[in-house]
Amino acid sequence: MIVNKEFFFFRTFDLDNRISKMYQDLVYQFNSKINCNDFFENRGFTLLIGSKNEEIYQNGNFYFLDCVIVFPSSLAYDCTVCWKINEDSEYDFYWTSNFPNDELADYIEKKPCKE
Repeated sequence: MIVNKEFFFFRTFDLDNRISKMYQDLVYQFNSKINCNDFFENRGFTLLIGSKNEEIYQNGNFYFLDCVIVFPSSLAYDCTVCWKINEDSEYDFYWTSNFPNDELADYIEKKPCKE
């Protein structure tokens, strides 16, 4: 198992050298969704990757991997991360449309950003 801050990789899916970039991209997008810097880092969210029998699947230029996001309230939700390899052979990571936005909004309402 590899741990990078709040991301737990039970399997790395050959992304070992990309884990730091994945963390940076996804946390930035997470904080942007709620317009609050450092919310993800300061609330102890956890992303579990490879905890089940997930496999990477591809659609066009994008690769997808199902995972589980756990909110500090111990509620867990299935979600998917995806990435594409850009022209510089760098990986760009994204949350997909099944991110639990409603559940996140409910949590933020109870624990607002303190910036």
